Amino acid sequence: MLSGLCSIESTICRWLAEFKRGRVSTNGDKRSGRPKEVVTPEKKNNQQNT
Repeated sequence: MLSGLCSIESTICRWLAEFKRGRVSTNGDKRSGRPKEVVTPEKKNNQQNT
């Protein structure tokens, strides 16, 4: 239980620091690199047929 509270506290401290630096939203920042999932017409058709 204590480790769960510590992680919550560290998350709150991290967000507080972000907002003090001028962040105005809790939405995630855009990340560079490859997307997690790629949607191709073939995948889309397979999904619709199931």
